[in-house]
Amino acid sequence: MDDERFLFRGAVCVLVPQDRSAVGIVRQMWKTAGARVLEMSASAHDAAVAFTSHLPHIISHALVQAVMKRPNQKILKALMAGSFRDVTRVASADPEQWVQIFQSNIPQVREGVRLFQRELARLNAELAKPSLRATLKKSQAYRAPLFNVI
Repeated sequence: MDDERFLFRGAVCVLVPQDRSAVGIVRQMWKTAGARVLEMSASAHDAAVAFTSHLPHIISHALVQAVMKRPNQKILKALMAGSFRDVTRVASADPEQWVQIFQSNIPQVREGVRLFQRELARLNAELAKPSLRATLKKSQAYRAPLFNVI
């Protein structure tokens, strides 16, 4: 499946049409390449990717920054497991590109950060409560079919 003919198979391509006359041709091109094509306004796209792309980058960097501020770096680095690697992978992306993305979408990114902060505070308050299990199961159930993970 490394064949370049399959580069876009299953990928999502978002069309934000400015000129309706070319939409059909562009849509067909992407479908021929194997992509799943969505059409939406620029504002709908920006609002959605602020949560599904930009917020994960912010969270990744925040976690790296928090760990960097802890003492005993040698021990922390020795104990970094797959979960830390997985959550922080996107912090290795090009900072110049992400500065531009964040600064081009400040209102949407801030909305995502505010919602995440509320959820983080709620989970923090729930840590010692019996309801924590139900909350974690709810998250697990929502995420599992997203990436075909059980």
